[in-house]
Amino acid sequence: MRCPVCCWELQERYNRFRNDEAFLNQVMKDGAEKASARGVATLESSL
Repeated sequence: MRCPVCCWELQERYNRFRNDEAFLNQVMKDGAEKASARGVATLESSL
């Protein structure tokens, strides 16, 4: 049985994403915004 994504394809995608600093910064920014919104909602619901 063959994997849905070959190991070399996975390695290639990993390297492409890992070397794309703009992409990584956007992912971190999006995550920070979501975490902040979730934190505000949690604080508001506990007051």
